Amino acid sequence: MAARHLFDNIYYPFYRSKCLSCPQLIIVMSEYVPLKSHGRYFGWRNKIFSIVSVFCTFASGIILHIFRDNILKGFLFVFTAAFICRFVSWHFLTQMYQPSYRIKEDAYFNFFVFSCALGVLIFVNLLSLWQLLIFL
Repeated sequence: MAARHLFDNIYYPFYRSKCLSCPQLIIVMSEYVPLKSHGRYFGWRNKIFSIVSVFCTFASGIILHIFRDNILKGFLFVFTAAFICRFVSWHFLTQMYQPSYRIKEDAYFNFFVFSCALGVLIFVNLLSLWQLLIFL
């Protein structure tokens, strides 16, 4: 029962926090991938991601099965491995080339303008609702 509480209180919020960063990463990646290759690239990316996710799920289950006598050591091992993988991912993400950004005078956009246009932009409302549903 303690393992279930550990799962609910640590892993679930960690997994759900991923939903906040994934859409931004996809937008950044779509700027680097040519438009005619989007379908092929993102299909390949999702296939690789799914295979790695299934493998990591089974590997975590095997690790927890090995550490069934001391489940906290098993969870510590799994979360430490996930933590290291996040830092490796962060390292490679910081290695991406980021050109300098220049704001044009006619492209000024602030929160007040955004909030005024929010009622008109149905797409933004639906996207915000979708992100809220994914996060919950």
